[in-house]
Amino acid sequence: MKIKKVLSFFVCALLVIIPSVFLSGCDAVQEVDKTYQIKNYETVINVSEKNILNITETIEIRYPDLGQEKHGIYRYLPLYNNVYIDGERKQLKTAITDISVRDLSGRNYQYDVWTENGNKVIQIGSEYVDVSGTTEIYVLRYRYDLGEDAFEDKDLFYFNVIAANWSSSIEYAEWTINFPKAIDREKVLGYYGAAGSDEVFDNLTFSNGDKTIRGQTTEPLPAFSGITIKADLPEGYFVGATVFKDWSFLMFLIPLVLLGAIFALWFAFGRDKKPTEVVEFYAPENLNPIELAFAYYGKITNTQIMSLLIYLANKGYIKVEAVGETYKIVKVKPYDGGNKNEEIFFKGLFKGKRTEVMFDELAENNFFESVQKILLDVNNPLNKTKVYTKQSIAATGGAYFLAVLAFLAILFVPMAIFEGVYLFPLVLIPYIIISAVARAIFKVVGDGKGVVIKVLCAVILGAFIVFAAAFVMPTIAISFTQTMMVYFVLGFLASVCAMVLASFVLKRTDKNTQLYGKIKGFRHFLQNVEVKKLEALVESDPQYFYNILPYTYVLGLSRKWIKRFESVAIVPPDWYYDGRGISLFDLIIFNSFFNSFSGLSTRVSVAGIANITSSGIGKAVSSGFRGGFSGGGFGGGGGGSW
Repeated sequence: MKIKKVLSFFVCALLVIIPSVFLSGCDAVQEVDKTYQIKNYETVINVSEKNILNITETIEIRYPDLGQEKHGIYRYLPLYNNVYIDGERKQLKTAITDISVRDLSGRNYQYDVWTENGNKVIQIGSEYVDVSGTTEIYVLRYRYDLGEDAFEDKDLFYFNVIAANWSSSIEYAEWTINFPKAIDREKVLGYYGAAGSDEVFDNLTFSNGDKTIRGQTTEPLPAFSGITIKADLPEGYFVGATVFKDWSFLMFLIPLVLLGAIFALWFAFGRDKKPTEVVEFYAPENLNPIELAFAYYGKITNTQIMSLLIYLANKGYIKVEAVGETYKIVKVKPYDGGNKNEEIFFKGLFKGKRTEVMFDELAENNFFESVQKILLDVNNPLNKTKVYTKQSIAATGGAYFLAVLAFLAILFVPMAIFEGVYLFPLVLIPYIIISAVARAIFKVVGDGKGVVIKVLCAVILGAFIVFAAAFVMPTIAISFTQTMMVYFVLGFLASVCAMVLASFVLKRTDKNTQLYGKIKGFRHFLQNVEVKKLEALVESDPQYFYNILPYTYVLGLSRKWIKRFESVAIVPPDWYYDGRGISLFDLIIFNSFFNSFSGLSTRVSVAGIANITSSGIGKAVSSGFRGGFSGGGFGGGGGGSW
């Protein structure tokens, strides 16, 4: 598989995934739900000195009989609150516990609770009970621990007493807030309206020595509108507030530790001895092209196997004839060379009793089944031990596993922070599949290549893994604070380094190190040989250019090799005929033919890559503080019917 094609695939994938991630996190058009009506909404909040709110919401719901079943309502409460200090958004964790739902007589309602998109979701009602045409009164109680605030010069009560994200209008609402100590009524403000509205609500009354605030609406609240109360309090008003630990640093720490572990594996098992380069004019040890490629790269590809076409032609087994715009491959004599893979290739060209085959017929002739047999035989894991030590092979598997864990950490840490660990099993299998595909492609593209290519592949593949996962959980991707983003970027870079370093854990055997030095010397010679030396070699071996040509294909030097002979006189090969004799220009044409011939090999590599699709589930509703506005306080959230 060519690098450009692979990179193009991932660029296209990212261009599809990245916009999808951010678009999926955008607010959908807010539609009013007319299948339920909030007749009365009463909130009582008892504030403790530890900044813990014990909240009771009494909600009267009318379900019109519209010919469709209704089972109840759902209520979602943000688990994270955003505050802005000196222009920087900080995210404060909260805890919601002691949830109960009853009616006015104290009878329990059936309800379910789960975490979704950074919210605690409370679904009230039973799927087996239809409440359409009735009026229900729900008494919802819960304990809301807001924890320690982020302000150094004051304490703050800033809460959405009537949530601004209900999908129904509220005919009447009232609220009572009981503080543990007196507050300064001059520093209390109310806001109402849609989220973001700074319209002041001043229908507030104070009692109980300014420890209680009451308020009520004088007109219905439209859907997606709420009431927010903000009270500036003196520093130290809250005492002993919960300090929630920020675990986002693990997004960087875990990949960093894993990177260190991979470095230890490399240090213990992967440090190669420096090979001694020996200048070679011919392929070392009489290796054929694919044997040389395997000794050099530790694997071969379909494309490299195609070099056997010219190799066998040089050996006198086949001829190539130009026929119009295509080519004909002609059998000269039976293969008797004694090399298993060369024989498979040769017999694959000439099925049955055929003595010639047109280039265009190969794809229809199941020729590349033979190519696959060669590929599987040469790349057999047992053969790998001829190139690399057994210890380093095992260590490399462990290193790649650790590298995958590094990427896993930068995804699962924020998932645990925002969603809880219960989602791990649901996303682990898709993640493993995505990671396995990415690792396999990295192995094809990156292994055996230079550091720059490996880094580029690791960055692209890592980004693909991360954005594919973010596509599953878009609200996590858009909920990062600046600090979390820094840890994420550092963790991503550490994970990329881990993936790249893992590819260097393989260590060559002593025998292969010697051969590797000879091949490097051979390759260096092909890259840098001077014209005078080429002329001397051609003079002693008129077929030298053609004998070396298949090796230049597997070493990625064919274009340079042909260009070296622009000023060197060479005779046509005795295995090629086009009716005119051969020239340098014809060689370039033949090179294009060979590339096309090699390109056919990719038809059997991969039948296709399955589309991985998934969907997110809504946008987390978070709250924030800049100055003051409706829906900008802590808590609140919203709700709807089901």
